[in-house]
Amino acid sequence: MRQAIARHLGWGRHTVQRYARAEHWHQVSPGRHRRGSRLDVHYPYLSRRIAETRGGISLSALHSELAERGRQGSHSTLRDWARRCLHQPRRTPQKALGTADRTAGHRLAHPPAKLALRG
Repeated sequence: MRQAIARHLGWGRHTVQRYARAEHWHQVSPGRHRRGSRLDVHYPYLSRRIAETRGGISLSALHSELAERGRQGSHSTLRDWARRCLHQPRRTPQKALGTADRTAGHRLAHPPAKLALRG
């Protein structure tokens, strides 16, 4: 039955299952749920250090300071936490030009010479 409902609605069967198990429809919220981070407990310290240095402290230095305070964790966890909590935009990689793009760009920049028609 749930499979037929999922097919009819165009939803995944697990989505239909979540709605079926919920007592009220509003208990199933769409989108992602933010989970807490183990770094959240260090937020006051981290924000104080960032404010003291006016944002001039590196993540590596913060990672070292947290390690001295007894926190064991990876640098990437700190980086991801900083992106999420400090609203630092994630760098978007530049689009690599594919062959078709390069060829089209080259042809637009360097049009072929006009051919003389022989008649």
